Amino acid sequence: MSPITGIFIPLTPCYSRSCQINKQTCYSPLCPNKRISSLLRLVNTKQTEQDVDREQENPSKDWITSIPNHIRNSINKKELKRQAGIAELLLTEQNYCQDLDILHRIYAIPLLESNIVISNSSRRQRFHRNVFGNYLDITHIHHSFYHQLTCHNRESTFFIGRVGTIIMQHVTNLIEPYIQYASNHVKAIFCMTLEQKHNPLFSKFLQEQNAHKSTRRLGLRHYLSSPTLWIGKLKLLIQAILKNTVDDADQLSLKASLAILHDTLCRMNSSSANLSRAEFRFEEVSSSIYTVTPGSSELELICIPDGCELIREEALWLARSTHPLQPSLCHLFLFSHALILTHPRMIQGRTEYIIVPGSPIPIQLLVLNQPNANTSMIRRLSFASTSMVSTPLYLINNLRRQKSMNSEISNTSTLLPTTTTTQLHRSHTTIHIKRNNTTTTTTTASTPKPSKKPIQFQLKKKILQRLKSNFRWGLKTYEPKATVPPPAISVTRRDSAPAKLTNTGIQRRTLKICHMAFPENAFRLEFLSRADRLIWEDLLREAVLKVQSSLFEYKMVCKTLIISQQVHGDSMGRIRCAYSFMYCDHKIVAVGSQNGVWMGPEDGSRPFELVLPNQDVYQISVLQDKLVVLTQDTKHRCLVAYCLRSILESTTELDWCVVKRSFVICFTVGKIRQQPVIVYLTKRLQKTWLVIIVPSSHSKNHWFKKYRTEHSISIKDPNEIQIINDAVFIRSDRNGIERIDISCTTVMDLFVESYKVFNRPNIGLLSLGFVCDSHWVYAAPLFETVDTKGLVRMRFEAQVHHVALVFPYLVAFSTSVIEIRHIETTELIQAIRGDQIQFISNSTDIIQPLFFAMQNEDRLTTSVYQLQLSSPP
Repeated sequence: MSPITGIFIPLTPCYSRSCQINKQTCYSPLCPNKRISSLLRLVNTKQTEQDVDREQENPSKDWITSIPNHIRNSINKKELKRQAGIAELLLTEQNYCQDLDILHRIYAIPLLESNIVISNSSRRQRFHRNVFGNYLDITHIHHSFYHQLTCHNRESTFFIGRVGTIIMQHVTNLIEPYIQYASNHVKAIFCMTLEQKHNPLFSKFLQEQNAHKSTRRLGLRHYLSSPTLWIGKLKLLIQAILKNTVDDADQLSLKASLAILHDTLCRMNSSSANLSRAEFRFEEVSSSIYTVTPGSSELELICIPDGCELIREEALWLARSTHPLQPSLCHLFLFSHALILTHPRMIQGRTEYIIVPGSPIPIQLLVLNQPNANTSMIRRLSFASTSMVSTPLYLINNLRRQKSMNSEISNTSTLLPTTTTTQLHRSHTTIHIKRNNTTTTTTTASTPKPSKKPIQFQLKKKILQRLKSNFRWGLKTYEPKATVPPPAISVTRRDSAPAKLTNTGIQRRTLKICHMAFPENAFRLEFLSRADRLIWEDLLREAVLKVQSSLFEYKMVCKTLIISQQVHGDSMGRIRCAYSFMYCDHKIVAVGSQNGVWMGPEDGSRPFELVLPNQDVYQISVLQDKLVVLTQDTKHRCLVAYCLRSILESTTELDWCVVKRSFVICFTVGKIRQQPVIVYLTKRLQKTWLVIIVPSSHSKNHWFKKYRTEHSISIKDPNEIQIINDAVFIRSDRNGIERIDISCTTVMDLFVESYKVFNRPNIGLLSLGFVCDSHWVYAAPLFETVDTKGLVRMRFEAQVHHVALVFPYLVAFSTSVIEIRHIETTELIQAIRGDQIQFISNSTDIIQPLFFAMQNEDRLTTSVYQLQLSSPP
């Protein structure tokens, strides 16, 4: 007897004792008593995978052939045709779900998880969203519909009853997802084509994924286009079912479904047609702007944040303040988040844009400077010499062609009401898009050689005539087309006229901009015409005003006298520190300078007075009713405590006490286990020692008592102490941060354990676990030793010298700007411009207001300001 190779399931009883005939609650997936929705099958244990694939590739051609003759003859032909239409809908829906699964498994997920195809994580996620859109929503809807239709109550083993209600509910769910997908489809194909053309790794990825047998070598484009064609197919399938439906309720539901599908198709077509041309240009530019990796000559594609848009772009001349005699051709991009200056270059018919050092400039940090009327003749001559600079001929011709095309579009457009040229340009701020899909400067196969004498005059004359007539900026049509290779680069003199040397503002073609964090490195932009400069100046000012925030405000606390390096009784001198405290229900601010300690009310009702003269003060703080001051004499720093009552009330004599006479490095005031303490560092025997003292009320001569135990600090060159959660943190600018855990064993003895929590150069430590250096903020656990390579980072634009925390914002101080960023989003919220900014608050006390000193506009005086929130966040 031959071995058993298969089981004919319908002839076998169910192994479940509780199973009954025609009962749907049996848990067995192959229960013979269940009503089946297809032909009886033989389950063969020796069936190979190739046979299964062959069955999937060659399904049954006709559903009606699967119906036994005696059942087929008992049903009228119209109902059989309706059932055949429903079976066709089921089969087509099943194949469509398989295509959506292939799009998900073969293309979307492997691309998103791979860090090789597109290395930058944020750019890879944005590319994934642009290409695949909301395909997961569509996949979920169709799987749910297929499962609901197959489990629908059947009249017999082979036939399905009413389906109108199910189909109408399904069609209603398709409206919004398919309109959203269609609106993004053209952009998705464009992004995929662009990435495939410029990224060989992506092309290789597509070849490898297309080699999968399940894809049938149809390619990613086929699976991306399937949802856009599905609504039309579904409409035909429903029409076939409606044609043979006799039930009135079903007919009504199916007709409503067809009306919904027709409306959805119209909305899908309109949404795809209304796609902005600027979006195509934005995607093209975002894959063409590169920055040079620091420390190497490799180029890295810049990451443009999500949600930003390209407002305008322009080709112009650029001169740096460091090299005014060497201007170069520049392509300027104005995005909604930043201004990017680039140098264009042609490589194999494609234009790449290399970011100029010092760019991009965030809009919040952009400064537009009006040219000074007292500019030297040498400076003006340096920018006039740009007419002698050698420049590629085809780039010069592109600048001319760009203006010619803009003027032609302007002349054919609808005439605007009569207005002056300046007003027209100031009010019209449309986006300017080039025609070429890979380069911002259109090239032709044959470029005529310009004549040396008449071209410069003719070009200038034509531009001026068009400006005087009806010059108008238009939105240029963007049509992707084949890239024409550029002509051979020849070198010629610049054809445009040099910038005017006169000081009249209306005749200038140049605009000076700079980064707020680096005001010494300015860019001078020279446009082709004065009208261009006016347009760009208005656009930049409008962009700056749009992003300005008044979340934080600063008020003047003290206006000092003339800055002096010498010590005078009426001069505040160099300001080093400030501290705010309450005395008799009044807020008092103490300011420490190289000439002593000044005090005055925080509200500015009275001028500041010099209360402790002839002292070079480095740090001040208040503990209970004592003012603790760190001063320096000719050789050493000493720690002295003063009675506040004796300082603020002139009726009493000055009462003071020396805490430590020499070799004090720094100190802090706080509480350890609810005990007020003063912690300071001192040098002794070539070692650094940690000393803790507490207030004492037993002796009138000695205000403080010291613990007998001192701790030797292992970290080198410490310069700051901070108390956080009953632990002492010692910070060194060059050598990192050390944590010291303190516990009392006896009344005046300490038990100390130290741990190194950060081992890199830094500028500050924040109480929530943020460590800062001159450009970055690291989220470092203060009570754990971690590897700094894996820390979350936030970058500052400027080179900061101090960072303060006003939750949920980080406030970074540099010499020329104050950056305010959100902790969670790292977004730049506000930028405050200043000159010679210096943070002077007590950085070890988190409840202290933020005081900073800033030089006034006359550059001869400096003032003390307080930074605070305008309103509660």
